[in-house]
Amino acid sequence: DIDFIKDNATATGPSFNWYLVKTRAAVEAAVERADGGKVVLMGHSAGGWLARAVMLDEEWAEQHVRGLVTLGAPHQPPPDGFPDMTRGVLRNLKLASPGAPLD
Repeated sequence: DIDFIKDNATATGPSFNWYLVKTRAAVEAAVERADGGKVVLMGHSAGGWLARAVMLDEEWAEQHVRGLVTLGAPHQPPPDGFPDMTRGVLRNLKLASPGAPLD
């Protein structure tokens, strides 16, 4: 993943997209078991921003998700001069969904 190497990764890139695929499948299965009732996603740490990323598909999210709760999730990229362990994902997620987390 060249974007990962260049610190410009996205959640939908090859390094992280598998999480989103598995999350969508789990959510869809839960909604089906609930006879169409929507789910509340809860994510801790990286699971918080990954849950936020899966909800970027607004049409899918409106059909399947009632809400999102995150605990200890880093929604902001680190300050300049500090390493970004997500290799750019947090920065790009903030650009894709401005105002989603409280600044």
